[in-house]
Amino acid sequence: MKKTFKFNIAKELPGTLARSGMIETAHGNIRTPAFIAGATKATVKALTPGQVSQLGCQAVLANTYHLMIRPGAEIIKKAGGLGNFMGWNGPTFTDSGGFQVFSLGFGHDQGTSKIPNKKEKPTVKTGAQPQHLKITEKGVEFTSPVDGRKIFLGPVESIRIQ
Repeated sequence: MKKTFKFNIAKELPGTLARSGMIETAHGNIRTPAFIAGATKATVKALTPGQVSQLGCQAVLANTYHLMIRPGAEIIKKAGGLGNFMGWNGPTFTDSGGFQVFSLGFGHDQGTSKIPNKKEKPTVKTGAQPQHLKITEKGVEFTSPVDGRKIFLGPVESIRIQ
């Protein structure tokens, strides 16, 4: 497989930072600005990969945290990579998963969520310490919300999974 990643600027708006261009990847090109769908857990909800492509989506974005919890890096690797696992043959982006580790773990501890289910606004208690995760210089150990196992995610693990 051709390993390439380039960004070529096609047009610039003088006096500003605005620009358009082309990102060249081994899995296809992406015109910018781009429409990139969220495939957080290796799927765009309610759409097939063909439908995602027909809508003009040039790439999809998956989340390392969610993928490492379920289905797991080994299953994705056995499938031949994320694109094969998803049935998507275009460019794919992944993020580090670090925000989700912290926000979902600490948010769970504090009774907060991205989608509040209570009328009163929850607040983080002063001096509160996370119970479901441990942050060190090397990374974060957290408890899987799916099966309760302990998982470690540091920069090396995140890049390996991505």
